Amino acid sequence: MAPVFAVFYRSLLGWRPFAFMYYLRALEMPLQLACFGAGLAAMASVVGNQSYASYIYPGLIVLYLWFAVIMEATYVTFTKAFYHRIWSAILATPITLPQILLGEQLLALMKALTLTLLFWPVGVYFNLVANFQDFLFILIPLSIMILCLCSFGYLLCSLAKNEYDFDPLWPLLSTPMMLTSGIFYPVSTFPEWVQHVVWISPLYHGVEIIRPVLQGIYDWPVIVGHSLVLMAMWLAFSSLAYYQFKRRFQE
Repeated sequence: MAPVFAVFYRSLLGWRPFAFMYYLRALEMPLQLACFGAGLAAMASVVGNQSYASYIYPGLIVLYLWFAVIMEATYVTFTKAFYHRIWSAILATPITLPQILLGEQLLALMKALTLTLLFWPVGVYFNLVANFQDFLFILIPLSIMILCLCSFGYLLCSLAKNEYDFDPLWPLLSTPMMLTSGIFYPVSTFPEWVQHVVWISPLYHGVEIIRPVLQGIYDWPVIVGHSLVLMAMWLAFSSLAYYQFKRRFQE
């Protein structure tokens, strides 16, 4: 594991100057909760048996993690791997490509989880979290989701020829996932075919796990089922990204 942590530490040192801007996005959530609470909540004050602010809070956590992780795994990783050729320099040492990918994913996980912890006081202020133990528990399934999103970003990065290849990601994937994954309104409001298609969205599985948990409800079949789907996605995306990166570095 020493090479993995070497990659982790090297990337951590390079990221330190930008840490403040990374965590600054946590300040957006209270603004959004306040605005949604005053705006949309006036039209839909209750969803099921909970307030609208309480409903969207878990979804916003997942959404912020998506934006944080996918930006790092695509644009930032592409710059390091192909523009600055940092990965090529590391591969000239005994460190292998799987160790690089694992080390980078470890850093992405650390950054995303610490960002998640900043959302705890926001939930407390708006009275949206039952207790701190529930919030700590969601870090477990969120870790799987973060790794899944990271590996998906690496797959896109491994296929991209330049940074402009990431532009279709936002209108073709990010926006549809944001609108259909149960973040702002229940998936049950969509046509039945959308309710089936949304299963390919990692955001949907993340929201389905953490929303009831933050209300103190532990539905273990739901938690385990969605976690297994996320884990399968993570392994599939990681394998595909590895083979594509390997092919490119051997060219």
